[in-house]
Amino acid sequence: MPEWASSPLYDKAVSHFDAGEWEDAISLFSQLAEEYPGDPELEQILSRLRLKASFSREEAARGRIRIPRPGRRVLLILGAVALVVLLVGVSYATYARWLVPAREVQEHAAHLRELHTLARGYLAAGEYDRAAELYTEILSEAPDDAVAAEGLKRVGELQELEAAYDTAMELTREERWEEALLAWQSILAVDPNFRDVKYWTELVEEHQESGSLFAEADLRVANEDWSGAIELLERLRAQEPEYRREEVEALLVTSLLHRAEELLGQASDPAEVHEEVMDLFDRAMEISPLDESVATERAMAEAYAQGSALYQNEDWEGSAGELRTVYEYKPGYAARRAVELLYQAYGRCGEERVQAGDIQGGAEYYHAASELPVDDTSEASARYATLVPMLTATPTRRPPTATATRPPRPPTPTGTPSPYSFVYVGGSAQPLTRASCWSPSIEGRVVDAAGRGLGGVWLRLEWWGNPDDRLTDPDGKFGFAPLAPEHYHMAVPFLLTVIRGPGSPSSLSPTIRLDFPGCSAATGYHDGFTNVTFKAVR
Repeated sequence: MPEWASSPLYDKAVSHFDAGEWEDAISLFSQLAEEYPGDPELEQILSRLRLKASFSREEAARGRIRIPRPGRRVLLILGAVALVVLLVGVSYATYARWLVPAREVQEHAAHLRELHTLARGYLAAGEYDRAAELYTEILSEAPDDAVAAEGLKRVGELQELEAAYDTAMELTREERWEEALLAWQSILAVDPNFRDVKYWTELVEEHQESGSLFAEADLRVANEDWSGAIELLERLRAQEPEYRREEVEALLVTSLLHRAEELLGQASDPAEVHEEVMDLFDRAMEISPLDESVATERAMAEAYAQGSALYQNEDWEGSAGELRTVYEYKPGYAARRAVELLYQAYGRCGEERVQAGDIQGGAEYYHAASELPVDDTSEASARYATLVPMLTATPTRRPPTATATRPPRPPTPTGTPSPYSFVYVGGSAQPLTRASCWSPSIEGRVVDAAGRGLGGVWLRLEWWGNPDDRLTDPDGKFGFAPLAPEHYHMAVPFLLTVIRGPGSPSSLSPTIRLDFPGCSAATGYHDGFTNVTFKAVR
């Protein structure tokens, strides 16, 4: 539809045209022609109007032809007939020459208006191909329609933006954040209001920042910059909690555990950093409460701190027992401070034994100290060499080969420390009786010397050659349910021991035997054992 067809002048001009007021119609169409110079349709309409107006003026100026006057009745009849013919002719001429073209113009304009409305609707709905077809149709009928030309141009732009949008979305799904951000920003630069491009741009910016934080944190972990890694990973979790959650949490727990050991290695006395170290373990357990490695690391830190405290209190053997546990778990623990302190504790134990007249015990401690991987073991080696000639040689006894894991038990009848860190509390195991054979189990607790529950202690249950390792909970409780239902009624000998850990199952307690008679009416529905208790020696 031509732009001038929506002008108020057009509606007035058509009204004058319909009324046969040619001069007024010419005047108004002329004004439209001035506003839209060179428009071919307007020029065509004006030509027709001027022709019509000229025709009307010529008719008005034409003189009458004088002929003999016929009779009155004849004249009336002829006049009536002539008038009818004239009116029919004039009406037909007017209809054929002016009214039909005017109606066609109106109908064409209405048709174009309808096409414009449909095209705008399809454009708003995102059906760009259909909108392009309609604008092309309009231009084929009205080549100078500037609105349709602009609409077709806009369709092309939106089609390009749509393709760019699809590409940006695909990059986003693939988490190629840098490329995705550039794609979204290019769309934003062309049309900030296109669909939800602002939302995706902001989201990808956040993800890109999260990706940078993760990459930097990963690099810090590789470089063993634990505190730096912790800071970055905590920022990442606060900024975007679900970003690569499992990987972030695993890195953070690793960093927290290593930072705790790093602090212990830097401190001359573990008591100086105890609170900070325990806070790191608490944070790690909060993130991963079921991670047994966290409980084990915490137990090792506690053992190291306890060993150091006992050493300062001159409880040499107590200190050696705690530090030996740490050393066996990780020889280089706390930047090798643990093994260095263990060396000194062994030396003190050997000195104490010699002063008490226990030459054999002293020699064993000095020998164990000389085997530790410290920079200088010459003092322990020299003292051991001095004591060897003083040992009583017998066919059944020779100086034991002490290991770094545990000094051998000295063969003295009294005052001999247990080679174990835990002992079974005799008689603590009680039969577990239930109304039916629900699930035979072995339950108990590991406590410290004061009777308080010890968490993070490993126990191993063995039966028929099958081992099962369990870790005590924070209250020191443990439980096993080892048998399949088809074995509930069978007699089974169980062996239970406190161990270092699954990877290093050396014994920390004597092995006890629990004879399960099978669960049945004949055994009084014996359903296992309860209250099995192991107690720390120190």
